[in-house]
Amino acid sequence: MTSNVVLIIEDEREIADLQKIFLESAGYTVVIANDGKSGLQSLEQLKPSLVLLDLMLPDMSGLDICKSIAKNPSLGHVLIIIISALGEEGDIVRGLELGAMDYITKPFSSKVLVARVRAALRRGESSLTHIQSFLNGQIIVNDEMHQIFIDHKEVELTRTEFDLLKHLVNRPGYVKTRAQIAESIHGSSYDSQSRTIDVHVNSLRKKLGVYGKHIQTVRGVGYRFSER
Repeated sequence: MTSNVVLIIEDEREIADLQKIFLESAGYTVVIANDGKSGLQSLEQLKPSLVLLDLMLPDMSGLDICKSIAKNPSLGHVLIIIISALGEEGDIVRGLELGAMDYITKPFSSKVLVARVRAALRRGESSLTHIQSFLNGQIIVNDEMHQIFIDHKEVELTRTEFDLLKHLVNRPGYVKTRAQIAESIHGSSYDSQSRTIDVHVNSLRKKLGVYGKHIQTVRGVGYRFSER
């Protein structure tokens, strides 16, 4: 995630420029995309905190962009505020059901826009603590939903494997002893004669595929997760 960056996807240049002025005066970094295709590219490249999304774009519906964001785990942190001239109840309901956090109808005031953006980012902060991204977004861990995504595809882990991975990635580069791992995932003391932890690590490595190598063995001590 690129902190404090707002992406505006809006084909009407004057409206986009006004939004940019309002938000930059409030301290945000703002990027404009004038159609859906460039908007999706900017989402992938910038990983903004929030997107202000028009529904009636020249090349696609803003609702399709909502769907694309929802399907992409690496964009799971992105908050959506729809800004549209479509103000019917059905339009608003569809937008909110597809993942928008808020819906603003045109025309709008600068104060309302900035207040809505600030409120959305405040509400989003708590949910962001549940999502962690590693290896440039190749591994996404959603603690709240108990999910892990590898290259944007969900991988099924056992509860023990999930807890093991979470324990290792919480402090990348730091060595965790087998005793520390056992205490964290089992809540029990470590039996030095048992190879249980090693078995779980080997199983987790296999499920991580090419990224399993990032769980490194520190001989005689334990394991660490390295992003190198």
